[in-house]
This record gives sequence, C-alpha cells and structure tokens, in this order.
Amino acid sequence: MSQKCVIVIDDSLPVGLKANIAAVLCLSVGSNFPDVIGPDATDATGNTYTGITRIPVPVLMASTNQIADLVAAARDKELYHASFTDAALNTKKYDDYTTELADKRSDEVMHHGVVLVASDKQVKKLTSGLPLLK
Repeated sequence: MSQKCVIVIDDSLPVGLKANIAAVLCLSVGSNFPDVIGPDATDATGNTYTGITRIPVPVLMASTNQIADLVAAARDKELYHASFTDAALNTKKYDDYTTELADKRSDEVMHHGVVLVASDKQVKKLTSGLPLLK
C-alpha cells in the first residue's frame, strides 16, 4: 500500500471510547484495503502469528469541529475516509445506527473520529499540526 493512513479521534472522549473508535475505523480500512495486512509470520519455534498491518497507523487527536472539517475536506477531495459519528456512539445495533443517520442532515451529524487513507502529501496537508493521541 503506497498510501498513508491516519486516524483522528475526538480529544474530549474517555480513553476507552477512543480505543474503540480507533478499532472500528481500522476494521473499515482493512475491509476496503485488504492488501494493508501482511501475511502470517512464524517465529523460530514454528508458532504462527496472524498478519498485521504493513503500514504505521498514527492516531491523532482533534476537536469534533476539526474532525468535521477533515470529513468535509476528504469528501471534497474524494479521498477515502470512514467516519465514526454520534449515531455510532449512541447505538448498539447496526440497523439502529443506519436508522439514526437516515434521520439527520449532514450538518446535524457530529463526527467523533475519522480515518483517512490517501497519499502521504494529502494526509499531511489535512492533519499537520494535530497532536498524537496520548
């Protein structure tokens, strides 16, 4: 994969939700970019380790307004992105999530996380200055 991947998460959320959002967004990337996962590896004693990502995936922090701006910019530039919204945060079943989203206009949706996959230059331009998740 010659592209860069970065996750940006709402800095106001508790650490457990931040971790969950990062995991959910990574699953979306893995589904859309299967080549990002390397082959299984084997240690010297013959134990197998399931393949993991071939590329770094930095996790950055931002406000919900900054994340909404990133989502808008990704849409405008037609960059791959997946967003974790308030509908995802407020529901436990996928059908409820899609129903809640269907009842909102885009400007009513709050974004708590986004993953971007694009060229290194495009991702850096959009995310430079955002701090790493700590």
